[in-house]
Amino acid sequence: MTNNSEDNKNKLDYLFNTHGEVRSEIQSRINQRDTFAIQFIVGSGAIITIGFLEFQYSPYLFFLLPIIALFYSIQILYSYTIHDRCHKFLANNIEPEIAKTLAITKGDEERLMWEEYCDVEAKKIKVKTPGIRKRFFEIAVFVVPVIASCLFYLLASYRKLHDWWIILIISVSIGLIFELISFLVIRKFNKASK
Repeated sequence: MTNNSEDNKNKLDYLFNTHGEVRSEIQSRINQRDTFAIQFIVGSGAIITIGFLEFQYSPYLFFLLPIIALFYSIQILYSYTIHDRCHKFLANNIEPEIAKTLAITKGDEERLMWEEYCDVEAKKIKVKTPGIRKRFFEIAVFVVPVIASCLFYLLASYRKLHDWWIILIISVSIGLIFELISFLVIRKFNKASK
């Protein structure tokens, strides 16, 4: 009898330690996404400011905006991928095992186990959480190349950097290249998360 209760205690210790470590990883990912979002805004503002400076080829700096948007989108989407993986691991493996070991019923598991509770609540309101930054960056990678191309076209035209048609070709071509790259990146992450 003592051996079985000792096994259960060891098992519960392991499960709770694992649960704590994975929850810490999730919290770390959430904090990381906050930092990435702030860095993206600051970096974008700096590039826009420098792009308007008075030197001949400064309008080309606007094409750094889509690169920054892609970089931070990839970082944030990857962070969400790991977050989702951690959530599934807790919800499908660790918490059911804790509930089983503690003889918690399914109804109580939905009330007492955090990841299970989150799943039940998300199904009730038909919204998958978390995800606000994810959606923002999925949209940003498509909007930012358009903004960068427009800023380049307007400023390069105003400064008469090249003939208008060359400016238009550069603007549209680079914008389309970034749109294609953005599409491929988002598609890859959406496939991976299914």
